[in-house]
Amino acid sequence: MTGLGRARTRAVMWLTLAACSLIACNRQESKGSEQPVQDRAVPAQQPGNVPVDPQAGSLPRGDATATSSGDAGAVTQLVELSEANNGETVTVVPGTRLRLTLAGNPTTGYLWRVTHVPVGLGTGQARFVPPASLGPGVGGHFVFEWTIGASLPTGDHTVELGYLRHFEKGKPPLKTFRLVIRR
Repeated sequence: MTGLGRARTRAVMWLTLAACSLIACNRQESKGSEQPVQDRAVPAQQPGNVPVDPQAGSLPRGDATATSSGDAGAVTQLVELSEANNGETVTVVPGTRLRLTLAGNPTTGYLWRVTHVPVGLGTGQARFVPPASLGPGVGGHFVFEWTIGASLPTGDHTVELGYLRHFEKGKPPLKTFRLVIRR
């Protein structure tokens, strides 16, 4: 195996390890109550309102996109969110799938981790999507998905994520992401 082949193999193994660590940590920290894992200061922002109504067929503003599909009786809706939606409010109905994509580079030790999630929303799914090119220092995307179910009570619910290093206990995250889910 050439030097480049060994380097590429190590990079793929590192990204796989980082993604597995991300998923395990998010599952462990989001179990239990609706209390945040740690109190994190989130910069005060004027949240925008991202209405998502499958009957009206409206698209949210910003980088969020909504698509609807399904049977005449059941509407499945996908709302795609990115860092551009930080601080916004998303109005949803049961059956809505939320997909949040955040840029990150696990080779730096930083991972996006869920720091606060409502109990009714559950842990969701988390994965890391590596970049197309596996060069040194190239980042990818962390993708988080939740499906809104009937167990999420009506009202406003906050989801918070932090871009942090798990081994730096007590240190605030480098970046934060906050979303209010309105049902």
